[in-house]
Amino acid sequence: MTSLRDSRLWASIALAINLSALSAHVWLSHQRKALQVLPRGLELPTPSGLSPTSLESRAEGYFGKACHLVRYASATCAPSVRDHAIYLGLEQRAMEMGCSSTLVAPTPAEFPEPLEGHRINFGLVPLSFSQAMPFTATPTTMLADTSWVLEWSKIGALDIQDVEDALGRVARMGKE
Repeated sequence: MTSLRDSRLWASIALAINLSALSAHVWLSHQRKALQVLPRGLELPTPSGLSPTSLESRAEGYFGKACHLVRYASATCAPSVRDHAIYLGLEQRAMEMGCSSTLVAPTPAEFPEPLEGHRINFGLVPLSFSQAMPFTATPTTMLADTSWVLEWSKIGALDIQDVEDALGRVARMGKE
């Protein structure tokens, strides 16, 4: 009889734990917009690497910039493709506000267009850089201040509200 009572007790405890975990998961899923995906204040390394087309480093484009927009994306990733137009709008506005723009792809063959021009593209990066960057999924979009301290981030596809939030952060950095 005691083993049956003990079994019921452990089953009840396991059920309570699972319900608590499920409730937390549902709440966090609905609150994901309010959560900072990556911790603000995280110090990022200055990106370095080789361009996918010219095999030269273009890190000189970072000097004198008020902020830095960094995107980890892939032309073969559905969310990266889906939000590409939204990202290009964010990139254009951030660059108009004085930010540099860097695009890093998992491999040189996975770069979203356009490849050259206004942004710094890295298709091959040093192992130390890839280990130090908080890239866990494509797309990941980050905004850092002039000293490469993280101010805003989003893992996953961008929407219009994300663009407004990021550009608001750029505007506030200009006043600080």
